Amino acid sequence: MPKGIYLHKKGQGGRKGKSGTNGKDRHWKLSDNTKENIRKARIGTTQLQKTKDKIRKTLQRPRLEIRGDKHWNWKNGITSINQSIRNSFEYNLWEQSIFVRDYCKCQNCSENRIRNLVAHHILNFSQYPELRFAIDNGITFCNKCHKLFHKKYSVKNNTRKQVEDWLELNKN
Repeated sequence: MPKGIYLHKKGQGGRKGKSGTNGKDRHWKLSDNTKENIRKARIGTTQLQKTKDKIRKTLQRPRLEIRGDKHWNWKNGITSINQSIRNSFEYNLWEQSIFVRDYCKCQNCSENRIRNLVAHHILNFSQYPELRFAIDNGITFCNKCHKLFHKKYSVKNNTRKQVEDWLELNKN
C-alpha cells in the first residue's frame, strides 16, 4: 500500500475503490500529510484549454425535456387517474392551503414537523370527486394520527362526524 494511504472501515467516509478479486467495496482514506502534499502539488496548475472548453460546452448545452412516449421510462400511459390527480398542481395547492389554515399542526396531537403532516380528506377522495379540492373538506393530521384514524374508522365511507368524534376522543 502506498505511503500515506490506509484502509478505512466501511461507512466512515473516505475514498471508495473496488478490490480486484472479490468485488467487495473497500474504503480508503488519505492521511492529512498526503492531502497537504497533494494541495501543494496542485498550486499554480490549471486545466488544459481543451478540458475547459469541454466543460463550458457541457454547461451551455440546452437540456432536452423528453416527455410522454419518448421518455425512457414510458409505460404506455398506465398512470392511474388517482395518481395523476395527487401529483397535480391543484392538489399540491389544496394540500398547502390546508396546512396554512391549520397552522402546520396536526389537529389531533399538535405535531408540527412539516414532513410528518398529511392533508386528510374528511369526505373520501374517491367517493366525492367534486370535493377533492374543497378546502373545507380537508384537515391536517400527522402520519401517526392519520394511520390511527383509518385503523379505527376504515378508509371508506368517512364522515365529518367521525373526524369530530376522533378529535373529541383524543382531547380527553
